[in-house]
Amino acid sequence: MAKTPRRRLTRDERLRIHTLYYKAGWKCAQIAYCFGIPERTVERCVKGSVTPDRPRGRKGVLDTPTKSRLIAHATANSEQRRKPWTQIAAELGIHADRRTIHKVFEGERYYRRVATEKPWLSDIHKQNRCFWSNLAVTWPSFIWARIIWSDEATFRLGHEKLYVTRKAEEKYLP
Repeated sequence: MAKTPRRRLTRDERLRIHTLYYKAGWKCAQIAYCFGIPERTVERCVKGSVTPDRPRGRKGVLDTPTKSRLIAHATANSEQRRKPWTQIAAELGIHADRRTIHKVFEGERYYRRVATEKPWLSDIHKQNRCFWSNLAVTWPSFIWARIIWSDEATFRLGHEKLYVTRKAEEKYLP
């Protein structure tokens, strides 16, 4: 006879079952009726620990240190962030499927995103901007109303989009 699939008990449910059995002195049949689950499930829960065991299954291809090394290498600098994930894995000698590598980055919330165009600023540009902003902070609103255009613009020639590895909140980081 085939095994019927069953729902796994959460930690809180297991804790309630343990409390009712050991502290309140309820019988397994009473607990099973109260929760609407089989009596055998309650018996197994009472014999086991409160914290549920991890579900059995196939082990992951990459272990945690390898995943950390892969992500650290991919996000080390701007040049590394532009490389495809399969190339980064090959540089580290990690032999895994493209989808496996994608899942590793997805698990840490890293994705391939379109690079944000930011103007290049030298130290002199930064000093001039800081000076101007400190000067303009006290301007009244009628002066600000006269400003209609800024010479700040970034553009890329060609149709190609540049993709980088980053999290959503890292959009404007250098």
